[in-house]
Amino acid sequence: MKKNKNVIKTFWYIQVDSIPIKWVEEERILFDKGIICFRAIDGDIQEFYGEWRFNNHLNGTEVELDLKLKVDIPAIKEFAQDYIKNIITKNFETLLDAIEERIVSLEYLEVKKEKKSSKIAGFGLIGHPYNFFHLERCLKMLNPEFKMPSLEFLEKLFELTPSFKLYDIENFQSKANETTRGCFIVATIIPEMIQRDIWTAFSKIIKACKLAEKYQVGIIALGGFTSIIGEKVGKIHEIIDVPITTGNTFTSALAVDGVLKAAELLDLDLKKSPLTIVGGSGDIGSGCARVLVDKVKKLILTGRTKENLKKIRDELKKKM
Repeated sequence: MKKNKNVIKTFWYIQVDSIPIKWVEEERILFDKGIICFRAIDGDIQEFYGEWRFNNHLNGTEVELDLKLKVDIPAIKEFAQDYIKNIITKNFETLLDAIEERIVSLEYLEVKKEKKSSKIAGFGLIGHPYNFFHLERCLKMLNPEFKMPSLEFLEKLFELTPSFKLYDIENFQSKANETTRGCFIVATIIPEMIQRDIWTAFSKIIKACKLAEKYQVGIIALGGFTSIIGEKVGKIHEIIDVPITTGNTFTSALAVDGVLKAAELLDLDLKKSPLTIVGGSGDIGSGCARVLVDKVKKLILTGRTKENLKKIRDELKKKM
């Protein structure tokens, strides 16, 4: 890269679909107009020029890109022109996505430092249909006249569909009369997909969370299998900037409360009763175990792995 006042020369090399493209680009920055003009002065593309425009917007800055290119190769011109155009378009779309993601990440970093923000607030709920019949009911709720295609067709199409925001939740009010906002985002997975390709499902959940970040929510709640996949595949908290909750703590609290109320209704003295928790080494089960261990005569835990059961057993022994 070479720079001379407001003129910059850069060397570009991209490769998409195994096609390498090289060019030398001259960029002229018009600071007073918020415009960057660029043109290729050498390289594989005969004509390549355009401009970036940065406009004021209610929510920040609006970015516009105007691009012209020409690939004049005899005999294959018609194919090459459209093909290279698609490659260059993908490159710019990826560049814009990366810029947006970096800006969002910096905003959340500032919140972590300052502990407050006028923009970042509210919540994002990530959910998914729990089977194809549930998906069918959801689609018919959106359009009662919807005619269901074959499951094979819908399944494949749904797999290819990116995660998306279904609707906004405005003026959500708590019992304390405090209001906030939120949005519901659909991670386009069906539990059956998880067994075939858990990494694709994980990628869809990450993209759903990234989408929630763009709406500047203060917290994300992972619902259904999204939390299970996130915990099984990787440390999702290290990828997403927004604080994430799975709702497991709340579920544990409800389960414990249910046990205590049931014992009261049955006039059952828990101090004289054994209690078994199926799945006691998981997030929800272990949460219940930590609360109930000193409230019952004997606590029995079951789980899928001896290692996890040993860990929670050793932890609970310290409390007794």
